[in-house]
Amino acid sequence: MSTWWGSRKQVTARMVFEIEAMRMLFSDKNPILFRQNVSWDGNFWVATHKLTLNTDCPNPFWDARFRMTNDQDSRSKINSRDMFHIQVLYTSNYPSSEPQANLKSHKIAGAEHYFSDGGKLCLHAHRTARDGWDPAKSTAATIALWAIQWTRAWLYWKQTTVWPKASE
Repeated sequence: MSTWWGSRKQVTARMVFEIEAMRMLFSDKNPILFRQNVSWDGNFWVATHKLTLNTDCPNPFWDARFRMTNDQDSRSKINSRDMFHIQVLYTSNYPSSEPQANLKSHKIAGAEHYFSDGGKLCLHAHRTARDGWDPAKSTAATIALWAIQWTRAWLYWKQTTVWPKASE
């Protein structure tokens, strides 16, 4: 059976694009700066620890392990409990439907913007196509970015019990 991504021996052009996008986002050489434009959070850095692609199953998935810090210089001073692990799972009808994201490293029961049936994160408003997934432009890296921002909002929620609004 043919899949959208091809096979381990010969991947499709779309999968090559996906791999390049994820490698650019999760570069192990340089942490990336998230410039926040919300009142509840400031800018923060994300440093990649490990990025892997698993294609040994019908729907491939990415495992990304990363750390978040408030400044670039402190990234080496973070202890292991500050490590986050997200999984981005491609759906069988990708790219028509967006990949699913899960936060694997922490228990998130009771959190807002989280689907308890399967652990999928609710990453964007689903009102219009403009609010979220665009099959022509979005990639797994888009979902991974949203999952990182979701994780940051979840950390805020854990401290305040208030889920922050994107516009705040």
